Amino acid sequence: MSFNLENSQRFRFARNDSKQESAWRRFWFRADNTEILEIIRIGTGALLFISNLCLRARLEEFYGEAGWFQSSIARAAAGSPWAQSILFYVHSPLALSVLNLALLCFSLCLVFGIGVSWVKWPLPSLRKMSG
Repeated sequence: MSFNLENSQRFRFARNDSKQESAWRRFWFRADNTEILEIIRIGTGALLFISNLCLRARLEEFYGEAGWFQSSIARAAAGSPWAQSILFYVHSPLALSVLNLALLCFSLCLVFGIGVSWVKWPLPSLRKMSG
């Protein structure tokens, strides 16, 4: 005896979605071109990388104990439940440098799409050229 999906109760229930559910699915799961979003992701990652790279030369001037945004001031605000900062956990110049290196690596991951299917964005261009 074979299983017929068309006649199953579960499939009939899934086919009779409400109008709100079908509108929700059309909005979130439509097959649109994502090239613009991917270009924005690459540009954002590149800008983050460049800004963190420029900041790297003067980390102590900005975030050191005598800097513009002193980490001791950030740690003093740690008692407030609404205050959030990574500088609560940074207590030395080495830790600040490691944090900056991590941000550089994460921004490069954003540029190259590590964790993202980066192969899909050139495919529509290839289809246009071949057809």
